[in-house]
Amino acid sequence: GRDIVQHGGAKKIRVEYNDLHHANLLNNDSGATYAWGTDGEGSVLAYNWIHDNAAANGIYLDNFCKNFVVHHNVIWDCGGNAIRLNSDANNHLICNNTLTRCTGAFGVYTYSGHTPTQQGTRLVNNLLTGRLKQSDPAVFVQGELGPELDHNGSYPMDARGVPTPTSGAIDAGVEVPGLTDGFKGKAPDLGAYEFGGDYWVAGADWTEEPGTPSLVKDLRFEPRPPVTEATMITEGLQLWLDAADAASVEAEANGSVLRWQDNSAHRRDAVPAKPGSAFVLQPGALNGKPVVHFGGADSLKLGTFRTGPGPLTVLVVSQGREAAGAGWQRIVGARTGSGFAKDWEEPNWILARPGGGKPAAYGAELFTLKRRNAYVLEGVVLGGSTSADTQYLDADIAEVLVYDHCLAEDEDDALQEYLAKKWGFKLP
Repeated sequence: GRDIVQHGGAKKIRVEYNDLHHANLLNNDSGATYAWGTDGEGSVLAYNWIHDNAAANGIYLDNFCKNFVVHHNVIWDCGGNAIRLNSDANNHLICNNTLTRCTGAFGVYTYSGHTPTQQGTRLVNNLLTGRLKQSDPAVFVQGELGPELDHNGSYPMDARGVPTPTSGAIDAGVEVPGLTDGFKGKAPDLGAYEFGGDYWVAGADWTEEPGTPSLVKDLRFEPRPPVTEATMITEGLQLWLDAADAASVEAEANGSVLRWQDNSAHRRDAVPAKPGSAFVLQPGALNGKPVVHFGGADSLKLGTFRTGPGPLTVLVVSQGREAAGAGWQRIVGARTGSGFAKDWEEPNWILARPGGGKPAAYGAELFTLKRRNAYVLEGVVLGGSTSADTQYLDADIAEVLVYDHCLAEDEDDALQEYLAKKWGFKLP
Protein backbone atom coordinates (compact mmCIF):
# COMPACT_ATOMS: atom_id res chain seq x y z
CA GLY A 1 0.00 0.00 0.00
CA ARG A 2 1.03 3.60 0.47
CA ASP A 3 2.26 5.38 3.64
CA ILE A 4 1.97 3.81 7.08
CA VAL A 5 1.59 7.15 8.89
CA GLN A 6 -0.05 9.76 6.65
CA HIS A 7 -0.07 12.93 8.76
CA GLY A 8 -0.71 15.60 6.14
CA GLY A 9 -2.62 18.55 7.65
CA ALA A 10 -2.04 17.42 11.25
CA LYS A 11 -0.51 19.97 13.64
CA LYS A 12 1.30 19.66 16.96
CA ILE A 13 1.32 15.86 16.85
CA ARG A 14 3.82 13.33 18.18
CA VAL A 15 4.74 10.14 16.30
CA GLU A 16 6.99 8.23 18.69
CA TYR A 17 8.32 4.73 19.51
CA ASN A 18 6.87 3.05 16.41
CA ASP A 19 8.40 0.18 14.48
CA LEU A 20 7.44 1.05 10.90
CA HIS A 21 8.41 -1.30 8.09
CA HIS A 22 7.49 -2.87 4.75
CA ALA A 23 5.39 0.05 3.54
CA ASN A 24 4.93 1.25 -0.05
CA LEU A 25 4.68 -2.13 -1.70
CA LEU A 26 2.68 -0.70 -4.62
CA ASN A 27 4.29 2.69 -5.27
CA ASN A 28 7.47 4.69 -4.77
CA ASP A 29 6.85 8.45 -4.34
CA SER A 30 5.97 8.01 -0.69
CA GLY A 31 7.39 7.19 2.72
CA ALA A 32 6.76 5.20 5.88
CA THR A 33 5.66 8.59 7.27
CA TYR A 34 4.38 11.22 4.84
CA ALA A 35 3.01 14.75 4.73
CA TRP A 36 2.65 17.41 2.03
CA GLY A 37 2.01 21.13 2.45
CA THR A 38 1.79 20.90 6.23
CA ASP A 39 2.85 23.33 8.94
CA GLY A 40 3.64 20.92 11.73
CA GLU A 41 3.72 23.73 14.29
CA GLY A 42 6.36 21.83 16.23
CA SER A 43 5.14 18.31 15.47
CA VAL A 44 7.62 15.64 16.59
CA LEU A 45 8.68 12.42 14.87
CA ALA A 46 11.03 10.67 17.31
CA TYR A 47 12.31 7.38 18.70
CA ASN A 48 11.04 5.37 15.73
CA TRP A 49 12.58 2.42 13.93
CA ILE A 50 11.86 2.77 10.20
CA HIS A 51 13.16 0.05 7.90
CA ASP A 52 12.69 -2.29 4.94
CA ASN A 53 10.74 0.26 2.94
CA ALA A 54 12.15 -1.17 -0.26
CA ALA A 55 10.68 1.16 -2.86
CA ALA A 56 10.50 4.51 -1.10
CA ASN A 57 11.66 6.86 1.65
CA GLY A 58 11.75 6.53 5.43
CA ILE A 59 10.52 9.90 6.71
CA TYR A 60 9.09 12.04 3.90
CA LEU A 61 8.25 15.69 4.50
CA ASP A 62 7.15 16.60 1.00
CA ASN A 63 6.93 20.04 -0.61
CA PHE A 64 5.79 23.00 1.49
CA CYS A 65 6.09 21.30 4.88
CA LYS A 66 7.63 23.32 7.71
CA ASN A 67 8.21 23.40 11.46
CA PHE A 68 8.77 19.69 12.16
CA VAL A 69 11.20 18.23 14.71
CA VAL A 70 12.68 14.88 13.61
CA HIS A 71 15.01 13.38 16.21
CA HIS A 72 16.39 10.09 17.53
CA ASN A 73 15.05 7.88 14.74
CA VAL A 74 16.92 4.86 13.35
CA ILE A 75 16.24 4.41 9.63
CA TRP A 76 17.69 1.57 7.54
CA ASP A 77 17.17 -0.44 4.37
CA CYS A 78 14.96 2.03 2.52
CA GLY A 79 15.01 2.16 -1.27
CA GLY A 80 14.73 5.95 -1.31
CA ASN A 81 16.15 8.51 1.08
CA ALA A 82 16.21 7.93 4.82
CA ILE A 83 14.81 11.46 5.30
CA ARG A 84 13.50 13.47 2.35
CA LEU A 85 12.87 17.21 2.74
CA ASN A 86 11.34 18.55 -0.46
CA SER A 87 11.34 22.30 -1.02
CA ASP A 88 9.92 24.44 0.39
CA ALA A 89 11.28 22.79 3.55
CA ASN A 90 11.69 25.55 6.10
CA ASN A 91 12.37 25.60 9.83
CA HIS A 92 12.74 21.87 10.39
CA LEU A 93 15.08 20.49 13.07
CA ILE A 94 16.61 17.15 12.02
CA CYS A 95 18.65 16.00 15.00
CA ASN A 96 20.44 12.88 16.31
CA ASN A 97 19.12 10.39 13.77
CA THR A 98 20.97 7.25 12.67
CA LEU A 99 20.64 6.71 8.92
CA THR A 100 22.11 3.63 7.28
CA ARG A 101 21.80 1.37 4.22
CA CYS A 102 19.37 3.60 2.36
CA THR A 103 19.88 4.75 -1.22
CA GLY A 104 20.80 8.13 0.27
CA ALA A 105 20.59 9.77 3.67
CA PHE A 106 18.84 12.95 2.48
CA GLY A 107 17.21 14.28 -0.67
CA VAL A 108 15.35 17.31 -1.99
CA TYR A 109 13.13 18.19 -4.95
CA THR A 110 11.74 21.58 -6.00
CA TYR A 111 8.78 22.14 -8.29
CA SER A 112 9.61 23.79 -11.61
CA GLY A 113 9.21 27.57 -11.39
CA HIS A 114 9.71 27.67 -7.61
CA THR A 115 12.78 28.97 -5.79
CA PRO A 116 14.51 26.14 -3.88
CA THR A 117 14.57 26.82 -0.15
CA GLN A 118 15.34 24.99 3.06
CA GLN A 119 15.83 28.21 4.97
CA GLY A 120 15.82 27.90 8.73
CA THR A 121 16.17 24.10 8.59
CA ARG A 122 18.95 22.67 10.72
CA LEU A 123 20.53 19.20 10.43
CA VAL A 124 22.69 18.43 13.44
CA ASN A 125 24.26 15.43 15.23
CA ASN A 126 23.12 12.88 12.62
CA LEU A 127 25.11 9.64 12.23
CA LEU A 128 25.41 8.45 8.63
CA THR A 129 27.10 5.62 6.76
CA GLY A 130 28.11 7.70 3.75
CA ARG A 131 29.22 11.16 2.65
CA LEU A 132 26.86 14.01 3.52
CA LYS A 133 27.13 15.40 -0.05
CA GLN A 134 26.32 18.90 1.12
CA SER A 135 27.17 20.52 -2.22
CA ASP A 136 24.85 18.24 -4.22
CA PRO A 137 21.66 20.12 -5.25
CA ALA A 138 19.76 16.83 -5.37
CA VAL A 139 20.51 16.36 -1.65
CA PHE A 140 20.29 19.89 -0.21
CA VAL A 141 19.25 23.33 -1.44
CA GLN A 142 22.39 25.32 -2.23
CA GLY A 143 23.40 28.86 -1.28
CA GLU A 144 21.94 31.23 1.27
CA LEU A 145 18.54 29.49 1.21
CA GLY A 146 20.10 26.14 2.05
CA PRO A 147 19.92 24.40 5.44
CA GLU A 148 22.41 24.65 8.28
CA LEU A 149 24.52 21.49 8.46
CA ASP A 150 26.31 21.06 11.76
CA HIS A 151 28.22 18.17 13.38
CA ASN A 152 27.01 15.31 11.16
CA GLY A 153 29.32 12.44 10.26
CA SER A 154 30.03 8.86 9.23
CA TYR A 155 31.52 6.70 11.99
CA PRO A 156 31.48 3.07 13.22
CA MET A 157 28.47 1.63 15.01
CA ASP A 158 27.64 -1.78 16.42
CA ALA A 159 24.84 -4.18 15.46
CA ARG A 160 22.31 -2.22 17.52
CA GLY A 161 23.21 1.10 15.94
CA VAL A 162 25.17 2.32 18.98
CA PRO A 163 28.58 3.95 18.44
CA THR A 164 31.39 1.47 19.07
CA PRO A 165 33.77 2.21 21.99
CA THR A 166 36.34 3.84 19.68
CA SER A 167 33.87 5.46 17.28
CA GLY A 168 34.44 9.05 16.23
CA ALA A 169 30.71 9.62 16.81
CA ILE A 170 31.31 9.72 20.59
CA ASP A 171 31.30 13.28 21.96
CA ALA A 172 31.24 14.61 18.36
CA GLY A 173 27.91 16.42 18.63
CA VAL A 174 26.65 19.68 20.05
CA GLU A 175 24.05 20.32 22.70
CA VAL A 176 20.49 20.85 21.51
CA PRO A 177 18.38 21.98 24.48
CA GLY A 178 15.59 19.57 25.27
CA LEU A 179 16.86 16.87 22.92
CA THR A 180 20.39 15.99 24.05
CA ASP A 181 19.93 16.52 27.79
CA GLY A 182 21.63 13.90 29.98
CA PHE A 183 24.36 13.02 27.50
CA LYS A 184 27.44 11.12 28.66
CA GLY A 185 30.95 12.49 28.34
CA LYS A 186 32.10 15.89 27.12
CA ALA A 187 29.41 16.40 24.47
CA PRO A 188 26.47 14.54 22.92
CA ASP A 189 27.22 11.68 20.56
CA LEU A 190 26.10 11.60 16.95
CA GLY A 191 23.10 9.45 16.17
CA ALA A 192 20.03 8.12 17.90
CA TYR A 193 21.88 6.29 20.70
CA GLU A 194 24.34 7.65 23.25
CA PHE A 195 27.30 5.38 24.00
CA GLY A 196 26.84 4.25 27.62
CA GLY A 197 23.31 5.68 27.71
CA ASP A 198 19.88 4.07 27.79
CA TYR A 199 18.98 1.89 24.82
CA TRP A 200 15.43 2.73 23.81
CA VAL A 201 13.34 0.22 21.87
CA ALA A 202 10.59 1.02 19.40
CA GLY A 203 7.38 -0.89 18.75
CA ALA A 204 4.70 -2.60 20.78
CA ASP A 205 5.72 -4.10 24.11
CA TRP A 206 3.35 -7.05 24.15
CA THR A 207 4.71 -10.61 24.36
CA GLU A 208 5.03 -12.25 20.99
CA GLU A 209 3.35 -15.59 20.43
CA PRO A 210 5.62 -18.61 19.91
CA GLY A 211 6.78 -18.87 16.32
CA THR A 212 6.43 -15.14 15.58
CA PRO A 213 9.46 -13.93 13.57
CA SER A 214 11.60 -11.52 15.55
CA LEU A 215 13.32 -8.46 14.16
CA VAL A 216 16.89 -9.11 13.12
CA LYS A 217 18.63 -5.76 13.20
CA ASP A 218 22.33 -5.93 12.38
CA LEU A 219 23.43 -2.36 11.73
CA ARG A 220 27.17 -2.88 12.15
CA PHE A 221 29.18 -0.36 10.17
CA GLU A 222 32.85 0.38 9.73
CA PRO A 223 33.93 2.99 7.15
CA ARG A 224 35.48 1.35 4.11
CA PRO A 225 39.13 2.09 3.28
CA PRO A 226 39.91 3.73 -0.09
CA VAL A 227 39.40 1.66 -3.23
CA THR A 228 42.13 1.15 -5.83
CA GLU A 229 42.37 -1.07 -8.90
CA ALA A 230 44.01 -3.69 -6.68
CA THR A 231 41.28 -3.50 -4.01
CA MET A 232 38.30 -3.05 -6.34
CA ILE A 233 34.92 -4.12 -4.95
CA THR A 234 34.31 -7.30 -6.94
CA GLU A 235 31.21 -8.78 -5.30
CA GLY A 236 28.45 -8.56 -7.87
CA LEU A 237 30.69 -6.77 -10.39
CA GLN A 238 29.23 -7.58 -13.81
CA LEU A 239 31.30 -5.26 -16.01
CA TRP A 240 34.51 -3.24 -15.58
CA LEU A 241 35.89 -1.34 -18.55
CA ASP A 242 38.97 0.79 -17.78
CA ALA A 243 40.56 2.79 -20.59
CA ALA A 244 43.54 3.59 -18.34
CA ASP A 245 44.49 -0.09 -18.23
CA ALA A 246 46.67 -0.33 -21.34
CA ALA A 247 46.57 -4.12 -21.33
CA SER A 248 42.78 -4.17 -21.55
CA VAL A 249 42.36 -2.10 -24.75
CA GLU A 250 43.43 -3.74 -27.99
CA ALA A 251 43.76 -1.16 -30.77
CA GLU A 252 45.27 -0.72 -34.23
CA ALA A 253 48.17 1.66 -34.87
CA ASN A 254 45.71 4.48 -35.68
CA GLY A 255 43.91 3.94 -32.36
CA SER A 256 40.86 2.12 -33.73
CA VAL A 257 39.64 -0.15 -30.94
CA LEU A 258 39.41 -3.84 -31.75
CA ARG A 259 38.52 -5.05 -28.27
CA TRP A 260 37.92 -3.44 -24.88
CA GLN A 261 38.52 -6.14 -22.31
CA ASP A 262 36.17 -6.52 -19.37
CA ASN A 263 38.26 -6.68 -16.18
CA SER A 264 35.46 -8.30 -14.18
CA ALA A 265 35.47 -12.07 -13.70
CA HIS A 266 32.78 -12.39 -16.41
CA ARG A 267 35.04 -11.21 -19.28
CA ARG A 268 32.23 -9.54 -21.23
CA ASP A 269 34.64 -7.87 -23.65
CA ALA A 270 33.29 -4.98 -25.72
CA VAL A 271 33.96 -5.73 -29.38
CA PRO A 272 32.89 -3.43 -32.23
CA ALA A 273 30.53 -5.11 -34.68
CA LYS A 274 32.64 -3.94 -37.60
CA PRO A 275 36.19 -2.61 -37.92
CA GLY A 276 36.73 1.11 -38.43
CA SER A 277 37.10 4.33 -36.52
CA ALA A 278 33.82 4.42 -34.59
CA PHE A 279 35.79 3.82 -31.37
CA VAL A 280 39.27 5.30 -30.97
CA LEU A 281 41.72 5.02 -28.09
CA GLN A 282 42.97 8.56 -27.44
CA PRO A 283 46.03 8.83 -25.14
CA GLY A 284 46.26 11.50 -22.46
CA ALA A 285 42.78 12.86 -23.13
CA LEU A 286 41.60 12.98 -19.51
CA ASN A 287 43.81 13.76 -16.52
CA GLY A 288 46.80 12.45 -18.49
CA LYS A 289 45.12 9.10 -19.07
CA PRO A 290 43.64 7.54 -22.22
CA VAL A 291 39.93 7.37 -23.03
CA VAL A 292 37.90 5.59 -25.66
CA HIS A 293 36.29 8.13 -27.97
CA PHE A 294 32.89 7.11 -29.30
CA GLY A 295 32.54 8.75 -32.71
CA GLY A 296 28.76 8.96 -33.01
CA ALA A 297 28.58 6.19 -35.60
CA ASP A 298 28.05 2.94 -33.67
CA SER A 299 27.49 1.45 -30.23
CA LEU A 300 28.93 -1.47 -28.27
CA LYS A 301 26.35 -4.18 -27.61
CA LEU A 302 27.26 -6.09 -24.46
CA GLY A 303 24.36 -8.53 -24.15
CA THR A 304 22.52 -9.79 -21.08
CA PHE A 305 24.09 -9.80 -17.62
CA ARG A 306 21.00 -11.01 -15.74
CA THR A 307 17.51 -12.10 -16.75
CA GLY A 308 14.60 -10.37 -15.07
CA PRO A 309 14.43 -7.14 -13.09
CA GLY A 310 16.38 -6.58 -9.89
CA PRO A 311 18.77 -4.17 -8.16
CA LEU A 312 21.77 -2.54 -9.78
CA THR A 313 24.47 0.10 -9.49
CA VAL A 314 26.05 1.74 -12.54
CA LEU A 315 28.96 4.22 -12.59
CA VAL A 316 30.36 5.73 -15.81
CA VAL A 317 33.06 8.40 -16.22
CA SER A 318 32.54 10.35 -19.44
CA GLN A 319 33.40 13.69 -21.02
CA GLY A 320 32.19 15.51 -24.11
CA ARG A 321 34.86 17.87 -25.35
CA GLU A 322 32.63 19.27 -28.07
CA ALA A 323 28.90 19.80 -28.56
CA ALA A 324 28.87 17.19 -31.31
CA GLY A 325 26.59 14.55 -32.77
CA ALA A 326 22.86 13.90 -32.97
CA GLY A 327 20.31 14.65 -30.28
CA TRP A 328 19.36 12.45 -27.33
CA GLN A 329 22.63 10.53 -27.19
CA ARG A 330 22.87 7.54 -24.87
CA ILE A 331 25.89 6.81 -22.69
CA VAL A 332 24.69 3.42 -21.47
CA GLY A 333 21.40 1.63 -20.98
CA ALA A 334 19.60 -1.71 -20.76
CA ARG A 335 16.29 -2.90 -22.15
CA THR A 336 14.22 -6.05 -21.82
CA GLY A 337 13.12 -7.64 -25.05
CA SER A 338 9.48 -7.90 -23.94
CA GLY A 339 6.73 -5.32 -23.43
CA PHE A 340 6.23 -1.86 -24.87
CA ALA A 341 7.98 0.32 -22.30
CA LYS A 342 10.24 3.00 -23.72
CA ASP A 343 13.96 2.60 -23.15
CA TRP A 344 13.89 5.08 -20.25
CA GLU A 345 10.83 3.57 -18.57
CA GLU A 346 11.07 0.97 -15.79
CA PRO A 347 12.23 -1.77 -15.94
CA ASN A 348 14.42 -0.33 -18.72
CA TRP A 349 16.89 2.47 -18.02
CA ILE A 350 19.38 4.83 -19.64
CA LEU A 351 22.11 7.28 -18.71
CA ALA A 352 21.95 10.07 -21.28
CA ARG A 353 24.36 12.72 -22.51
CA PRO A 354 23.73 16.24 -21.16
CA GLY A 355 21.86 18.61 -23.45
CA GLY A 356 19.07 16.33 -24.63
CA GLY A 357 18.07 17.30 -28.17
CA LYS A 358 20.96 19.76 -28.41
CA PRO A 359 24.08 17.95 -27.16
CA ALA A 360 26.21 20.09 -24.86
CA ALA A 361 29.91 19.93 -24.22
CA TYR A 362 30.70 18.70 -20.72
CA GLY A 363 33.80 18.17 -18.65
CA ALA A 364 34.72 14.92 -16.95
CA GLU A 365 31.61 13.80 -15.11
CA LEU A 366 30.41 10.79 -13.18
CA PHE A 367 27.07 9.38 -14.36
CA THR A 368 25.41 7.03 -11.89
CA LEU A 369 22.30 4.95 -11.38
CA LYS A 370 21.53 3.04 -8.18
CA ARG A 371 18.30 1.12 -7.57
CA ARG A 372 17.19 -1.55 -5.11
CA ASN A 373 14.78 -3.36 -7.44
CA ALA A 374 12.81 -3.44 -10.69
CA TYR A 375 15.60 -2.67 -13.22
CA VAL A 376 16.95 -5.00 -15.89
CA LEU A 377 20.46 -5.91 -16.99
CA GLU A 378 19.34 -7.30 -20.32
CA GLY A 379 20.33 -5.97 -23.72
CA VAL A 380 23.05 -3.72 -22.27
CA VAL A 381 24.35 -1.17 -24.79
CA LEU A 382 27.22 1.26 -24.38
CA GLY A 383 27.14 4.43 -26.48
CA GLY A 384 23.78 4.12 -28.22
CA SER A 385 20.07 3.33 -28.07
CA THR A 386 18.96 0.02 -26.61
CA SER A 387 15.98 -0.22 -28.98
CA ALA A 388 17.41 0.80 -32.37
CA ASP A 389 20.66 1.56 -34.17
CA THR A 390 20.60 5.27 -33.40
CA GLN A 391 21.30 7.94 -30.76
CA TYR A 392 25.01 7.13 -30.86
CA LEU A 393 27.34 8.81 -28.39
CA ASP A 394 29.84 11.35 -29.75
CA ALA A 395 31.99 11.71 -26.62
CA ASP A 396 34.60 9.95 -24.47
CA ILE A 397 34.17 7.12 -22.00
CA ALA A 398 36.95 6.53 -19.49
CA GLU A 399 35.66 3.85 -17.11
CA VAL A 400 32.51 1.79 -16.61
CA LEU A 401 31.45 -0.21 -13.53
CA VAL A 402 28.20 -2.22 -13.41
CA TYR A 403 27.03 -4.17 -10.34
CA ASP A 404 24.05 -6.50 -10.01
CA HIS A 405 23.06 -5.13 -6.60
CA CYS A 406 22.51 -1.80 -4.89
CA LEU A 407 25.83 -0.88 -3.34
CA ALA A 408 25.92 0.19 0.29
CA GLU A 409 26.51 3.91 0.78
CA ASP A 410 30.11 3.46 1.93
CA GLU A 411 30.85 1.20 -1.05
CA ASP A 412 29.30 3.71 -3.46
CA ASP A 413 31.21 6.57 -1.83
CA ALA A 414 34.50 4.66 -2.00
CA LEU A 415 34.04 3.95 -5.70
CA GLN A 416 33.07 7.54 -6.48
CA GLU A 417 36.13 8.83 -4.63
CA TYR A 418 38.34 6.33 -6.48
CA LEU A 419 36.99 7.49 -9.85
CA ALA A 420 37.20 11.18 -8.97
CA LYS A 421 40.81 10.92 -7.83
CA LYS A 422 41.83 8.80 -10.79
CA TRP A 423 40.15 10.87 -13.51
CA GLY A 424 40.57 14.31 -11.92
CA PHE A 425 37.05 15.60 -11.33
CA LYS A 426 35.31 16.91 -8.21
CA LEU A 427 32.47 15.20 -6.42
CA PRO A 428 29.49 17.23 -5.14
